[in-house]
Amino acid sequence: MVLLTSWRIVDKYLLMKMSCLLIAAIAVGFIAGCSDDLENLSPDSGAKSVIRAGDLTFTMQLLDMQGMPQNRFNEGENFQFQFIIENRGKEDFTLPVPWLFPVMEKDFFAVYQHTRESGGKAFIGKSFTTGGNYLDLSRAGVPGHGAAVYTIPWLVKQDTSYVMPTFIQDGVRIPKENHINRNYRAADDPVAPLRPGVYFTGFTLKYAETDSVSMQVLFRVQ
Repeated sequence: MVLLTSWRIVDKYLLMKMSCLLIAAIAVGFIAGCSDDLENLSPDSGAKSVIRAGDLTFTMQLLDMQGMPQNRFNEGENFQFQFIIENRGKEDFTLPVPWLFPVMEKDFFAVYQHTRESGGKAFIGKSFTTGGNYLDLSRAGVPGHGAAVYTIPWLVKQDTSYVMPTFIQDGVRIPKENHINRNYRAADDPVAPLRPGVYFTGFTLKYAETDSVSMQVLFRVQ
């Protein structure tokens, strides 16, 4: 009887120990899986974040210099950021914020790197700044059945002005003379080509008084 009780105690102890080991193994596997998501970015799928909210679709992606979505780039290669607000409704949509957002928001098209030393987020840089637009306090809008498109390269040219956003309606680009042109230029501290590593870019956009979307895309430089 004493021997049987002793075996039951041992069995209970072994079961508890095995359960702890199993939980630990699952946790390690989960962490490893998250790391694999960063390490094994598929070269044939573009780095893209898409969120739908009512009539609006928000898309953020990275493009190569030929305009194709990518999430892997070679060291020294230039690439483009692109953010699109598509309005599928009939009426024009107006953001409840000035034009300086999202373009002049710190995180908009800024690059961060995944590093263990920084706890997962190290600010690398932002390549552009405002070009002195005097009408930037006007509210941002998206035409009905249209889109506002923000596109700019990482390595911008020092002597070039970049217009953001451009507008499309019913599949046709709206001539620039039909809307306010907002110009942006290279930052005072030029950014450098990215070294090999895993990076991300993302920001949060408040598109209504109580609603916002958070966009983020991962990419690798090899």
